[in-house]
Amino acid sequence: MGVLDNFLGRFGLSWSGSYEEYYAEEPEPNDSPAKYVEPKEVKPTPPSKIAILVNSRCEKEVLSKNDWLKMNQVIEEGMTYFPFLPYQICNCSYIGENKAWAAYNLNNKRTLSLAINEINYHLSTLHDLEKDDVIEKIIPSDYQINFKSICFDFGSVLHADDLPRSYLIYAPRTKAKKRPQYPLIAFFSTVRDGIKSFDEENYIGELYYSVNGELSKACVHCWKHGKFAEFNFSVVGRSFLISTIKAIGTDGKLFTLYDCMWKFTDYVDFLN
Repeated sequence: MGVLDNFLGRFGLSWSGSYEEYYAEEPEPNDSPAKYVEPKEVKPTPPSKIAILVNSRCEKEVLSKNDWLKMNQVIEEGMTYFPFLPYQICNCSYIGENKAWAAYNLNNKRTLSLAINEINYHLSTLHDLEKDDVIEKIIPSDYQINFKSICFDFGSVLHADDLPRSYLIYAPRTKAKKRPQYPLIAFFSTVRDGIKSFDEENYIGELYYSVNGELSKACVHCWKHGKFAEFNFSVVGRSFLISTIKAIGTDGKLFTLYDCMWKFTDYVDFLN
């Protein structure tokens, strides 16, 4: 059970049910009067952390309504210093650590669709990455994100700190209030109410935009035909391409199936 929890936890998901309660031992009966317990010092509740990306959490700041509205304005104004970003800066909701989230409006959905087309183009070139179809023997070669399957609404069970299934992250400053490398991250998901079966086709992705407005980094998790793959994209030289592909081995752990630097390493070795 723990292996399944750890695996789903990587993607911000969880399986229904509580294993801790199920395996908890029942207290032994005690007929004697209850003993007096010295009251412990009440400690302040630690700040809650919100999962804003697959492997990233943000510490939520508890603010008054006026301070929260002020921080929303600060974030929106801070984003105006990045005029080359292809997304329209719209009303946002401050989270903490100089980060805020915003829902996709119609214009931003169109921008996202263009980025999805670029990701799909690279996914369609799997057979060109390796000789002898090594990759296609382990993971499907027909991963393609259907833009219409991306969910932009909230989940069916809504909690106070929940975000929509797909959203934008504004980060005009880092936690240390420095200029960020990626001031905007576009997060998308096709998962509606949790992954009930790994035979379903689903995609969860993070698209990172640099200060010059270009898509410079991305991470996309794919499920199809019962197979999982993690695609990482980055700019190598001057080209945006698939940098690494990871899959799940027989031991249940992720391993690197492909790394674009292997080719460059082989080429350097050949020159020497």
